[in-house]
Amino acid sequence: ERYLSYCPLCAQEDRNQFGEAYFHRTHQIREIGVCPKHQCKLKETSVRICSNASPRLHVPEEVIPQQTTVIHSNEEEYKFANYIAELFLHPISFANDVLIGEFLKTKIEDSPYCPPSGLYIYTKSLTEHLNRHFSWHEPIKQHVIQKVLSGDTNDFMTISKIGYFLGFSICELASPILPSKTKTEQFRESISDLRKQGLSFVKI
Repeated sequence: ERYLSYCPLCAQEDRNQFGEAYFHRTHQIREIGVCPKHQCKLKETSVRICSNASPRLHVPEEVIPQQTTVIHSNEEEYKFANYIAELFLHPISFANDVLIGEFLKTKIEDSPYCPPSGLYIYTKSLTEHLNRHFSWHEPIKQHVIQKVLSGDTNDFMTISKIGYFLGFSICELASPILPSKTKTEQFRESISDLRKQGLSFVKI
């Protein structure tokens, strides 16, 4: 089960500036865990988030405690929280019809998780390394990464983790552009050129 989250330092700032606390959108991103602004761990309220929860409105000022212990996160967790918050808030063009899975595959082709042919991706190694890097989160399943790359799902957190881990910029993820040729196409062209030069497949 998930609950509405808040940052104790943001709540304090809200009260000082506006006279009452508010819920912040970026604090409700699944698995974010850390305030992108203050580098401290988020706290959960008693307000449950689910489809069958009561539709009544909750006033943040009445739900968020006045005094809460602040626990700071590690530097890497804070950087990732900033990354996904920036991606979450970045403008996205709905006219862009590039599938994020196709874009991610073309970017992974230039990483160690793809052979020179570009015919497949080492999703097992990628999954293991992602889970090792994001040790503070629930492990990602290999089939979830495969579903993202195949376009069967657009899981925001998985896409964010792949992008952050492999060093993709926010603009790249928000406005994906496919290359003119895939790595597989380039590989096949290079094989064809070598064949035209008289080399056998064994020598190639």
